[in-house]
Amino acid sequence: MAVSTMTTAIEAVDGGDVVYVGGFGFAQPFSAVHELIRQGVSDLHVIRSSGGVLLDQLVGAGCVSETTIAHCWNAVGPTPTSAFRRAAEDGVPRPITVEEHGLGNLVLRLFAGARRLPFVPAGPVESTGQFENQSFSGKFSEVTFDGDSHYVMEPLNPDVSIIHVPRADERGNAQLTGARAEIKHGAMAADTLLVTTEEVVSSEQIQDTPDETVVPGFMVDHVVESPGGAHPSGVLGCYGRDIDYLEHYGEVTGSLDDFEAYLDEWVYGVSDRAEYLEAVRASGFAEVSP
Repeated sequence: MAVSTMTTAIEAVDGGDVVYVGGFGFAQPFSAVHELIRQGVSDLHVIRSSGGVLLDQLVGAGCVSETTIAHCWNAVGPTPTSAFRRAAEDGVPRPITVEEHGLGNLVLRLFAGARRLPFVPAGPVESTGQFENQSFSGKFSEVTFDGDSHYVMEPLNPDVSIIHVPRADERGNAQLTGARAEIKHGAMAADTLLVTTEEVVSSEQIQDTPDETVVPGFMVDHVVESPGGAHPSGVLGCYGRDIDYLEHYGEVTGSLDDFEAYLDEWVYGVSDRAEYLEAVRASGFAEVSP
């Protein structure tokens, strides 16, 4: 497998695909998401544990028709993700359906998908309001075990998963330090896996710390070198979360017109990640060194 360009890797995502996008707070693949928006990929079913600004941008750009999430907000503030709210409440720029899970149950569904299990037991759901308010009638199935009632869920198997890591080699062996959350499960659950990385390193360097490998190369279809690719989220050992930028995003995307102006400046107005990072530096936000 050769190292891909971002353009080529994102061309593997088709309209209508189910796409898992990794990163809980940190190591979020913003550069890949921006390329999805620029290529106009639409009608996606996006799976995200922590929806956040990344999902807000995809929804606001009209790329999403369905989401499976635990929540969606800008944790800095906390501030509402206004584009997601407009779509969920008013159908602007297009209606979306939202399947919301507790975080633990969403992770369990990805865990089952990664192992190709037919189902997975749910965590406690009684008295949570799930049965009164759920949009999807098949969300939980009741089973009897040892005379007691329990609930199970279907696995999640996305068509494509996209994750960001600090380093990977040309074979696709991808390493992630720090909290991994559900990234390993989400990556392994997919038919096609795209990895963006801060740096492509030698296989010898990967072999020096094998315990940091989150997915092996034989599972990876595309690896793309994308320095600064997680900004404004951070990557442990590379750069921190850009709090000022996230606050700025919440302030300037409250209305539809303002959100579209944001996309024109920060997504459509740059051709690639290098130009984006130049704009970040010129605007006085946190320095992210390629």
